Amino acid sequence: MPNTPEDLYHRLDELGENWANLDADYRALDAATKNILAECMRKRNEPTSTAREEAARCLPEFKEHLVAVSEARRAANIASINYDNFKTYVDLLRTKAANRRAEMNLR
Repeated sequence: MPNTPEDLYHRLDELGENWANLDADYRALDAATKNILAECMRKRNEPTSTAREEAARCLPEFKEHLVAVSEARRAANIASINYDNFKTYVDLLRTKAANRRAEMNLR
């Protein structure tokens, strides 16, 4: 674990940047879902739009995209948890230091 305030700051910054990057990746994939579905629908020859959509949703490439979206969201969630946990750790260190200072003044 980092010891100095500078180390803590840099680690928190790294975790925050990682979270932001993974969240951006997830959002980009999620935003592309409708476009990918539309591309898959164009490949189908069913008579109605509903039938084309149902068939497109069964295509491996669309299913793979949904798996990628899910994995990206999971990675972003884990990065968020790591950031929040480290932030809590820093807050606990701050509280511990404040308690030590208060104890020294009580004696």
